[in-house]
Amino acid sequence: MSVSDALSRRSALTRLFAGLPAAWAGTAYASDAPETPNVRFGIIALTDCAPIVMAHELGYFKKFGIESVISKEASWAAIRDKLSLGENQATHMLLGMPFASSMGLLGSPVKKMVIP
Repeated sequence: MSVSDALSRRSALTRLFAGLPAAWAGTAYASDAPETPNVRFGIIALTDCAPIVMAHELGYFKKFGIESVISKEASWAAIRDKLSLGENQATHMLLGMPFASSMGLLGSPVKKMVIP
């Protein structure tokens, strides 16, 4: 589906609902607001944390409605534990860590994670 098709469908829906009373129409689309507006990022001060730190410093998170906090952690184990306990909502990790956490390896609690 092209962008113009989506826009023409949206405008067709707008015209369709234009004659209805406001209480009946409602909204057809979800909000563009972020799902979680306050995000605490746990990082280890290495070069691979640069995208998170620069996005925070340059205001990219704020541009999209996210209040970000950068939390410098002491070790990878602290990163894993704070993410599992919910103290941090996002982080950068070593590749095997989210898989090990989602399977409950090395004594960590089983925690489902989204791994982009």
